[in-house]
Amino acid sequence: MALADFFSANDIQAISGFGSLSFHAMGDSGVGTPEQHAVADAMSRDLNVSHPEQGPAFLLHLGDIIYGPNKKAEYANRFYRPDDNYHNLIFGIPGNHDGEVRSSLDDPSLSAFLENFCAPRTTVTHGAVIWPYHAQ
Repeated sequence: MALADFFSANDIQAISGFGSLSFHAMGDSGVGTPEQHAVADAMSRDLNVSHPEQGPAFLLHLGDIIYGPNKKAEYANRFYRPDDNYHNLIFGIPGNHDGEVRSSLDDPSLSAFLENFCAPRTTVTHGAVIWPYHAQ
């Protein structure tokens, strides 16, 4: 992966001129608690709209995006709504709970993750920019 796969030439030049690239990393957010909303809001405040190169360039979600059964229905309340104000790219890596099948609605394993993170192109949903994951 290269920056050019995700950012414009102007953005890359600004990041290079700033001298560093930062990003957010988090995991285990899949319950949708008030604390999760507070963390998401705090990360949103870290973004610098005027000078994006001076703030986190993206969020790397390290897994366990959704816990429990019926993951497809839970993405709206447990992922998109808490991250509604996060307007940078979000990359997701599935965790063990993302792959568990706790009801027939979650079958096959990882189907909800695939629908939300493995689209053939970048999508914008509820303000969150989701970049497709492509296993090599």
